[in-house]
Amino acid sequence: MPRYLSRNLPQIPRLHLRACFVILVCALAGSDNHYSSIHSSFGVYSFSDQRIPSAFSQRFATSGPQRKAMQATEGDDGVGPQSQRIGFVGFGTIASAIARGLLSDKNQFCSSQSKVAVSYRSASKSGPLMEQYPDQVSIHTDNQEIVDQSDVIFLCVLPDQVDSILSDLKFDQERHTLVSLVSTSKLDNLIAMSGLSSDRVVKMICLPRVSECDNVSLLVPPGNNVVNTMCQSLGGYVECKDEEEMQVMMCGTALMGPLYGILNRNCEWLTKRGVSAKDAESFLGSVYQGMIQDAVSRHQTDANEDGTMFFKEMIDEQTPGGLNEQALKHIQDQGALDAYDSAMDAIHERLQGKGDDS
Repeated sequence: MPRYLSRNLPQIPRLHLRACFVILVCALAGSDNHYSSIHSSFGVYSFSDQRIPSAFSQRFATSGPQRKAMQATEGDDGVGPQSQRIGFVGFGTIASAIARGLLSDKNQFCSSQSKVAVSYRSASKSGPLMEQYPDQVSIHTDNQEIVDQSDVIFLCVLPDQVDSILSDLKFDQERHTLVSLVSTSKLDNLIAMSGLSSDRVVKMICLPRVSECDNVSLLVPPGNNVVNTMCQSLGGYVECKDEEEMQVMMCGTALMGPLYGILNRNCEWLTKRGVSAKDAESFLGSVYQGMIQDAVSRHQTDANEDGTMFFKEMIDEQTPGGLNEQALKHIQDQGALDAYDSAMDAIHERLQGKGDDS
């Protein structure tokens, strides 16, 4: 049965560039009438419900009606909108976003009877979550307590803490599933340190928009029904065939920072020329949102079936001698686009353990 990417997003080809673009889009703009994650005044963003054929759609999935149909096809493995027990060892920004997404009324994986056990650290994240969901959330200073009270455990610590933390924990091989959010963690090491079988250990990469249940996640290895169904409820997922492919895909998620940097620099340029910060942010946020929405919409209907890059054709459509062509040429001549390649190369090397954070 074909799987889809997002609640209202059609099937998307597997090509890395396109998939990375979709990940970036999900970070920038929500669906189902949620506001953009960049600025609350940017307006409503929703994908159309069009469908395009794709030979590469098998690795994409969604939440909503298709999630239910897929679950019915795959069988009831005890993973659905029912009571879940989920734990977070470490509780930073991404962990908090996942927890909020799972506990939200929009989520179709966790019922209102689900329990979420989280680390005390950081208190600025765990405290407010417990205040909002006092009957479902518990805070712990002992990581083993979190493991004991959970079936799915998220590992959300710093890379240099993985081994020491896992070595102190005891997992139930018949009950526990370990999901690592540590970008540099390796599946073989996670399996060895946890003592769990390979089918119970997953790596997951996502962006904060999962808190609104409309952001695509990267998963490896493929085929874990529990984690897949959970990520469907958070907005969708891409199953990577192996860790090497996940490393390539992850470079697209690292473009969130540069995107916000561009938005901020553009806003600064406007404010230096008399535009208020509020108007600058609202206007540019809407402009960028519109451009990305147009690219996604066009890709849905006009994507090249032969696998060639459609976005290049959108560049070629710019009016000869126009402002957009002038701006693009200036940026290219300044080496800005080459800098993106260099940044993604550096991120890729770091993920491979070949480089540092420079």
